[in-house]
Amino acid sequence: MVQPTSSPKPAPAPPSQHSPVPSSQPQPHPPTSILSSPLAQTYAHIHPLLLLSLFALRFRALVDDPVSALLGSLAPLALMQAVFVIVCLPATTGGGSGDSGLGKGRSGGGSGSAAPGVSGKIGVRKRIGGAKVIPALLSVTLPLILGTPLLSICLILFGAPFTTDLPATTLCAAHMSILAGTSLIYVHGTDGAVWREIWGISRAIDAVWGATVGVGLGAWFGAVPIPLDW
Repeated sequence: MVQPTSSPKPAPAPPSQHSPVPSSQPQPHPPTSILSSPLAQTYAHIHPLLLLSLFALRFRALVDDPVSALLGSLAPLALMQAVFVIVCLPATTGGGSGDSGLGKGRSGGGSGSAAPGVSGKIGVRKRIGGAKVIPALLSVTLPLILGTPLLSICLILFGAPFTTDLPATTLCAAHMSILAGTSLIYVHGTDGAVWREIWGISRAIDAVWGATVGVGLGAWFGAVPIPLDW
């Protein structure tokens, strides 16, 4: 009798070794860099020198009359910061609807009397104004309105006089707000996720957040000599 032969059992499959595949997904909030244009790269190095020059020119007046010196240099500082963000930084993408609205308004609804080239140039100017100038104005205004009271309280808690020199303290907080907040608001707008990273001090140091950290560290180390005056 012929006995049925059993079919050979398949060899066990070797354990699969899943090698970690590097994720190609972009970071949700990548660090911000200076724009790659030659003008932006050049002015990014000139801007700190302009700030130091403004401080050097106003130092004697700052010692003699702090309130007048701080008040007089507030507008030039705001202008310099606005120029810096317009030239060197990418504007927040949160206002894209306004830009597209301008484009639609220029492309449709016209009588056809304007030449296409002229219409295109006007549309580009409008878009540049909406995408650069308006965010720059907001990025200067919002830190003054929201940041000045908060930083004034912080300065008082860290040793600034509470019953005297309040105008000087408030103006100092206004200067710090413009230096620390203008670039952040211009680049990130009101993105809650990014601001949670900022408040949690978990955001990577970049051209924008690094400047804010520098303002905080400068104020911290600048307060070191205060006990020597007591």
